[in-house]
Amino acid sequence: MFFKTLINIQDGLKADLQDRFKQYSQGNQKLIQDGLNTSRFRDGVSIEQALDLLNIYLEGLSAGHVDQLSKMDVSETIPSVEKMLEENKKN
Repeated sequence: MFFKTLINIQDGLKADLQDRFKQYSQGNQKLIQDGLNTSRFRDGVSIEQALDLLNIYLEGLSAGHVDQLSKMDVSETIPSVEKMLEENKKN
């Protein structure tokens, strides 16, 4: 039920939550950037580009599973998310 409520949000509220999340995300990106070791980045790749790519990956990952999670009972969602995370670690 929690995930269904989170996923099936009214459009006006959804836009408001997305705006708030974007503000928090931008603040968190600044915290992440402080002291970040960029020695393993490819030449010419900025911290902003790396974080943008990571965000795109995470958004795609979550969007790909939203339909599946919204159909589950709450007791099934956490084990399912944990399984997805484990599978992604293997890749």
